[in-house]
Amino acid sequence: MPVDVLFFGAHPDDVEWGVGGTALLLRDKGVSFAIVDLTNGEMGSRGTPAERKNEAIQAAGYLGASARENLNLPDCGVTDSPENRRLIAGAVRRHRPKIVLAPLWKDRHPDHAAAGLLVRNSQLYCGLKNLDDPNPPHKPSVFLFYPIPLASQLAVQPDSRH
Repeated sequence: MPVDVLFFGAHPDDVEWGVGGTALLLRDKGVSFAIVDLTNGEMGSRGTPAERKNEAIQAAGYLGASARENLNLPDCGVTDSPENRRLIAGAVRRHRPKIVLAPLWKDRHPDHAAAGLLVRNSQLYCGLKNLDDPNPPHKPSVFLFYPIPLASQLAVQPDSRH
C-alpha cells in the first residue's frame, strides 16, 4: 500500500526517539506513513526482543503508522552492502513513498550511522529496472536524514527549587 512518508530506523525505537514528534504531526494532518526497522534490537540492554517487538507494534498503532515491518538485519551489525541496499530499495518499492526519512549517518552508534549510509546509498537501487524485485522501480521525491539524540540529552533533571 503506498504511503506519503517512509521512516527508517536501525532499531525498533529509533523512529520514536528521532522523529516521533514528526510522525505525530503527520498523523494529525492525515498524512500516511509506514515504519521500517532494520534490526530487532536484540542486543539492547533494556528489555527482551519479545518486549521490543511488542512495544514497536504498540508504538506504530499509537503513532498511526499504516504499516511497520522489520528487515531482520543483525543488531550491532548493520552494514552498507549491495545486499542490504537491495533490502532497503525493496521496502521503498513496496511502500512507494514521496518522502523517505532515515537516521543521519553522523552518529555515535554504529548501527545508526550505517543505517543512514545504507538508506542514502540505496537511492540508485530504488530506480533500477533490473533489480530483480517484484515491485516496479520507484524514486521518492526526497530523502531526508534525522539525528537521534542521546537519551541523556532528553532527560529532564528534577529541580528541587520549584
